Amino acid sequence: MAIDDLQSQKNIEIFKERRNRQWIVTIPFMLLVIAAVWFRDHPDQAPMGVAANTFFTIFLVALASVTVFTFRNWRCPSCKGYLGKAVNPKFCPKCGSQLA
Repeated sequence: MAIDDLQSQKNIEIFKERRNRQWIVTIPFMLLVIAAVWFRDHPDQAPMGVAANTFFTIFLVALASVTVFTFRNWRCPSCKGYLGKAVNPKFCPKCGSQLA
């Protein structure tokens, strides 16, 4: 195997790890979004006894945390460029490195 092939395989493995971490963060956050929409429509029924202001604060902190995590995690292993909104890119839009 050539050095380029080894580096390409390493980049693919790193990207798989990053994609898995992204899903681990995204799925619980989407559940929080669903809870926020439900809470907006049913303000008298607080989830788990949490007050509206407290829930809104938790939601904003989670939103900021997920946003910062995504901008740091969702990067090409090769050029460190942001991968954009694609859910499962096959190639980096910046450098063309193979990701999957």
